[in-house]
Amino acid sequence: MVKDEYYRRLARANRLIAHARDRVDQQKSRVLQLTGLPECGEAVLVLRALDRALRLMLQYRAALIRRLMHWPN
Repeated sequence: MVKDEYYRRLARANRLIAHARDRVDQQKSRVLQLTGLPECGEAVLVLRALDRALRLMLQYRAALIRRLMHWPN
């Protein structure tokens, strides 16, 4: 794979991370609004899934950055 492709993947990862952070924040607000209601448990499960996806995206981005940092000149 060429170096430019890694930069494109890094840019896409950054966009996805920004979007995921927004979704996590929105879901946290929903959980707070539903605290004490029966729907709260399901909202918490969604929040956990979004948070896990965000952490995976952050790990992927870190791997891309490491690869780019060690790219042969």
